[in-house]
Amino acid sequence: MGKAVLVTEGDTPLGAALVRQFCAKGISVVTTTPAGSEGAEQRVSRENDGVHVVPWNRRSPLSARNVLLSSLNAFDALDEVFILEAP
Repeated sequence: MGKAVLVTEGDTPLGAALVRQFCAKGISVVTTTPAGSEGAEQRVSRENDGVHVVPWNRRSPLSARNVLLSSLNAFDALDEVFILEAP
């Protein structure tokens, strides 16, 4: 299996640019969008084929655990994690 990375904040300009770059290089990507924003989830999925999008409530430790478990379920392992701060 190829390389897999996690990029938080995939709905922001920087996060979206990172997701596009990784996808262009054939790297599997898991990205997060704010919990409760179905429109952002659908937009990120539509713009990037094969990206695994996970809703994330940044203030919830349980939500962070869910992001990691969902990532590992999708790709067995993560090679790199990029945690971006929202503006």
